[in-house]
Amino acid sequence: MTQINAKAQIPSPSKGHNSRAGLTERQRNSLEYLGKMIGELSVIAKGERAHLIAYFLDMAYLEAYDILRGSRPLIGDQPKGKSTPTPRNTISAKSRNAAQLQKIG
Repeated sequence: MTQINAKAQIPSPSKGHNSRAGLTERQRNSLEYLGKMIGELSVIAKGERAHLIAYFLDMAYLEAYDILRGSRPLIGDQPKGKSTPTPRNTISAKSRNAAQLQKIG
């Protein structure tokens, strides 16, 4: 495997960034750790020319730090009383798969 200087190639969020007020200390620590590890994996993937893997890792890296900065909410992180609307006229995956199996058999 190629030796890579990970610290030189990993962009880091600005020091003193505003962390999301609603995150617990554990969540902040976990997201910071994930961001660092994902960044290192991305550098390795780029060094091995695994461009698609590196792309997805870069997206995950950005997601972690966007959540820390408060630019993106955690999934399911909604104010109480609000729910996501359920689309109408949709068929569940189970129903769709059952219908497809009936057509085959």
